[in-house]
Amino acid sequence: MKKYLLIASFVTMIPFSSITFTQCSCTGHNTQCKDGSWSNSSGKGTCSSHGGIK
Repeated sequence: MKKYLLIASFVTMIPFSSITFTQCSCTGHNTQCKDGSWSNSSGKGTCSSHGGIK
């Protein structure tokens, strides 16, 4: 019984240990410019007046 509990605890820990957290702008903007501002654009010319993409 202890063997099964040990295996179960490792199996449930694997998905949680592989989660990584990244910084979110949380404002709906998806691209950060080199000057620190955020842009909704993601195509060619994004952040062109802000020094380019970071």
